[in-house]
Amino acid sequence: MDENNYISIDKMQKEADEKFEKEVREHNAEVDAKRKAIQDAENAEMQKLYKGMAESIKTEQEEQKSRELEEAVSKASKEVEDKYDNNSIIKSEKRTSMDKGYKNLLDGLDLND
Repeated sequence: MDENNYISIDKMQKEADEKFEKEVREHNAEVDAKRKAIQDAENAEMQKLYKGMAESIKTEQEEQKSRELEEAVSKASKEVEDKYDNNSIIKSEKRTSMDKGYKNLLDGLDLND
């Protein structure tokens, strides 16, 4: 009521509008906070998934590189072994083993009998 004890409709309307706007702002702030919390949780989950995928890919790549390196070393070793066997420069373990076997066999036989 104003000075003349009359109800001021404009004043009441203004107060109602302000109250309504305040309630709307508060409600929107709550909704925004909930949405942000949900989005943050989803983002955190996605980050964990991406990190897991990246680690998995990195592990697979490291394993692949390791296998490739082992294959390359094995191939190079076989090539070197074959080369030296063919040229008789260096005896391979197989050839050395065979030589020892023949020596043991011959030592076991008594040729003077």
